[in-house]
Amino acid sequence: MDAAFPELNSIRSLLRTTGSVLTVGTFDGVHQGHRAILEQVRTTAQAEGCPSVLITFHPHPRAVVNGGGRLELLTPIAERVALLKSFGIDEVVVVPFTPAFAALSPEAYIRDFLVQTFAPRVIVTGYDHRFGSGRQGTFETLDRMAATYQYRVAEIPATMLDEAAISSTKIRKALQSGQVEEAAQMLGRPYAVSGTVATGKQLGRTIGFPTANLIPLEAEQLIPAEGVYACWALGNSFRNRAMINIGRRPTIEEAGMRTIEANLLDSFSGDLYDQPLTLQFVARLRDEQKFGSLEALKAQLQQDQKQAVTSLK
Repeated sequence: MDAAFPELNSIRSLLRTTGSVLTVGTFDGVHQGHRAILEQVRTTAQAEGCPSVLITFHPHPRAVVNGGGRLELLTPIAERVALLKSFGIDEVVVVPFTPAFAALSPEAYIRDFLVQTFAPRVIVTGYDHRFGSGRQGTFETLDRMAATYQYRVAEIPATMLDEAAISSTKIRKALQSGQVEEAAQMLGRPYAVSGTVATGKQLGRTIGFPTANLIPLEAEQLIPAEGVYACWALGNSFRNRAMINIGRRPTIEEAGMRTIEANLLDSFSGDLYDQPLTLQFVARLRDEQKFGSLEALKAQLQQDQKQAVTSLK
């Protein structure tokens, strides 16, 4: 495994001395349902006097095991790592998930990956955790090999796992229907999409509503349903109220491509093109719709701006 994962050599050297308390999972969204699990890992590591370690994977295992079908992720990997560390996890390790890794037998996964690399004192896992070739490895496999490799298995209660699984599904469904307020309650924060501002067709300028056209950093990230939203727009050195349109601009052009356009509502000077921008979704204002004239569209956008300002106070 040293040759297969040379990027893990540094943590391997550290943990062979200290040992670890570790857990494994995708933790997409790092939402309210995950936090009790993270707290259990953190407090167990404190009691053991060793680092807490969370192993996650990139790309998502389903993208490899299921033949590369499109996934809609809640958190790009860099954002996920930052969020996990913010909850007190000492080491968040992103492991490349490859077909060769997926083909490891459960025993090789435990012996060559978990034990040799992370020297676990305690493995915190759920009763339904599956791993190794064909997902044949189970909680019982980990428990059976514990004495041989001198670790303990701490089971995550089923209620915690059920809450985490249900929340991920509910968050996706909420965002897919535009319910960003409901998603924020489950996440514990506004849902965010980060990207780079690109030059668009500049059609908004022609009707007095210039917009920044956002290209998401991660093509796999879930984008909320088409519609108009109130958001906070965060750049390198500013935080600005914004009105966001996700959609195809049916009043202005026929059969348009879906875009994410941000109309900044507070004063701003500078060039946004090619600059990073993060949108935090606070409220949904309305569905996207086709208006009978540009004047009718402009009148509605003026109302949308007022509503967005009210939502972002």
